[in-house]
Amino acid sequence: MSGTERQFDLSAAAWDSSYGGRDPDGHRVTSRLDAAVELVGPGPGAVLDVGAGSGRLLATLAERGWTVSGVDVAPEMIELARARIPGAADRLTVARAEELPFDERAFDVVVIIGVLEYTAVAAAVAELARVLRSGGRALVGLHSCKAPATVWRNRVVVPVARRVKRLVPFGRAIPAGRAVGLDDASRALEAAGLKVERVVPVGAQIIPDPLDRFAPRLAYRVGRRAERSPRLRRVFATQRLIVARKR
Repeated sequence: MSGTERQFDLSAAAWDSSYGGRDPDGHRVTSRLDAAVELVGPGPGAVLDVGAGSGRLLATLAERGWTVSGVDVAPEMIELARARIPGAADRLTVARAEELPFDERAFDVVVIIGVLEYTAVAAAVAELARVLRSGGRALVGLHSCKAPATVWRNRVVVPVARRVKRLVPFGRAIPAGRAVGLDDASRALEAAGLKVERVVPVGAQIIPDPLDRFAPRLAYRVGRRAERSPRLRRVFATQRLIVARKR
């Protein structure tokens, strides 16, 4: 298990508890979950979540008539997901995005949100395409974008935090993922035979990191209000959801 995988394993419970929190993290993950559910739509059909985490998305999709399967690199995440969706426990397993343990054309929808940044992108996208049926949809979530809060965090906050942590270790480790831009992801999808149909901005953040940590309730309220405005969400969204269809 790599350092990043170990970090996700150790933080599984904290990650799961962030959903529903009235703070910046709670807003970002909840808004993303709500948008993903809407974009996947109602079942029936077979859906795979790559990087399923604690199973929050799959649990909601199961309630909407989908037959759900999921993988994650963190065993603790998979245990939480199995506890949340016991009826799908045998379809939830530890695996990497680049090596999905499923047959070709097994799924109508494949979801991979917040994961590509930690993978070999071309290999992961090729696997998504392999397990998708013809006409099936992929829902890909990216953190990398030009939102003011994201640019500030990537160019200032993270580099400073990494320098400080080398001198005085504190708090959680910073994940070692690399930026995957919308253009890079779109090219990888096209190369794998997936046509991009739609890009949806989510997770509006007005108050930047680390100021949002000093006033989490205010940052939450402001973010939720911006999320309801299409114009503000386009400008301040910290994430993008890409819908692509297999030819």
